[in-house]
Amino acid sequence: MFTIFLLIAAYIVYRAVRQILRVYECPSDEVLTAFWRGKLRPGSEPHRQLITHLGTCEKCQERLHLLRQGLPLEDHLIDKGQD
Repeated sequence: MFTIFLLIAAYIVYRAVRQILRVYECPSDEVLTAFWRGKLRPGSEPHRQLITHLGTCEKCQERLHLLRQGLPLEDHLIDKGQD
């Protein structure tokens, strides 16, 4: 009985940690584009995770800003100072 309880507790902790780590993981360009175009259903798990992530990640905020300006996300990776 104790073993079953321990396994259930370990599973709950695993799921919680996995969900927390997903919030800190930067989304793909496809997910950001889907968010910008309104294709992520508001209130859905992916939408909530992305909103939470954007609240803390300046890099992804900048990526979204570039997307809103109509620039390809890859353009900000090119170092224009070196020729």
